[in-house]
Amino acid sequence: MHGDKEVLQFEYNNGFEKITEIMHAEDLPLGTSKGGRPSLKLLNEWYMDRVLPASRYNATHLCSALSIENIEELYLKDHGRSLSDTFWFKEKNEAVTWSEVYNKPFDDKAFFLAQFTEQPVSEDALYTPNNMTSGSSPKAWMKEENSYALYKGATDPFQISTVNEWLSYQIGKVLGIDVMPYRLDIYEEIPVSISPCKCKDHTDFVNAQQILSFYSSSRAYQLQYNTYISILTKRGIQNAKKKLSDMFVLDYLLMNTNRKPSNMGILFDTTDNTWLDVMPIFDNGDSLACRLKDDELKDCETKSRYQLFNATDIFFDGLFPFILFDQYDFNSLKSLPQLYGDELVKLQKYTHISDKRIEFQYTLFYKRILDLMKAKKHSVK
Repeated sequence: MHGDKEVLQFEYNNGFEKITEIMHAEDLPLGTSKGGRPSLKLLNEWYMDRVLPASRYNATHLCSALSIENIEELYLKDHGRSLSDTFWFKEKNEAVTWSEVYNKPFDDKAFFLAQFTEQPVSEDALYTPNNMTSGSSPKAWMKEENSYALYKGATDPFQISTVNEWLSYQIGKVLGIDVMPYRLDIYEEIPVSISPCKCKDHTDFVNAQQILSFYSSSRAYQLQYNTYISILTKRGIQNAKKKLSDMFVLDYLLMNTNRKPSNMGILFDTTDNTWLDVMPIFDNGDSLACRLKDDELKDCETKSRYQLFNATDIFFDGLFPFILFDQYDFNSLKSLPQLYGDELVKLQKYTHISDKRIEFQYTLFYKRILDLMKAKKHSVK
């Protein structure tokens, strides 16, 4: 289903096993068809990129708390409902509407705690859009006023990634970059980054990998950057090159080693089939060497690599040709390293991060700012 439109009938066995009828191929998830025909392989790739993975941090705790044998038992418990798109599943001839599925209440707190403890929760906690949250970090959609927010924990040893998410938003505010609004909080004694839900009951997030799979005719050896810019521009996205430059600036400053086509993309309005804009830059936590142990930090900058679309192993200064340096005042960032260090200190009670490690994080971030300022100076010349 796509909203209230029947798209495809299929037989299910932990994924799409056999397609039995195609109703509206034009409403298939972008990048799941070839020549106008749905592909089982591409449908299953889309599906597995959408669900809560077995590799989720504390997945064994989650299964124990929910009294299930494996994560796969969750996937169709709630019609495959997601808060990031309007696709879902139902049994043939099942009388249920998208509005009923989308607006069905769920136990958000129980699911969140189940990921961090083995405390048993009721079966009702199985029926939740949190079953459709991808990625390794423990996370859960939580009700806040009239909308939802994503509460995200950390997988790195000192929980630095939650602070890095907060830092990315501070950088965005200073430089005028559209970064997902992250705030820091302590929930049930657990440090979390919190971000608002950007999708509504008529909005899909479509990632760059889906877009490139559907529209790109580039050869394997050709860098997909120019192709992606061209696609966005043709579909009405304004200032696409600047918006990609914004992401590269942020990723350079944070030394983000987790940028990939699946955690960037656009917002799509299903009511009139329009591309609204690029998604605010998100998933910025796995940065500033947060996963490295103290004895691995010495050469972190020279050993860290970036994924620039299909170029999967480049040095970070390889981003410089794609950055519009004259658009940014990097000198305005100089107050942020101190704020970053202060936030890390505030969380020491929960993270037990050492003062020495906090000093390293502060120094690394400050150096990244200085390096970008130097690169701007040379680019202007």
